[in-house]
Amino acid sequence: MTRAQKGAKKALAEILRDWKDPHGAGSIMDERWLCGLDVNEQAMVALQIRPSRPHCPCCLVDLVDLKAKLESHKRIVSAAIEVVDVPATKVYEELLSKFPTVSGASSYIDLDHDVAAFD
Repeated sequence: MTRAQKGAKKALAEILRDWKDPHGAGSIMDERWLCGLDVNEQAMVALQIRPSRPHCPCCLVDLVDLKAKLESHKRIVSAAIEVVDVPATKVYEELLSKFPTVSGASSYIDLDHDVAAFD
């Protein structure tokens, strides 16, 4: 295990430990929501997440914010979030990749326009 990988794993654990489901369903670390994670030797993070309410736009906003938080950490080179076990998986992934991952990224989402695909 590389030094970068160890640092990224520690940073990931710190961030995920405090990240809560937006609907009060508990920690995102719960196995109902976090289906998989990987940190490679270059400190790139990959998560597989099942939103607690797949048709709710705030779950998408929360994942955009999570991705931004992960990528803003100095020990994490990049973050990829794959949404699994929901009917609109492709919509989630398209929207997650569309928006810039900067602090406050959720403000870039036009819920009336961009999330219309959930309907």
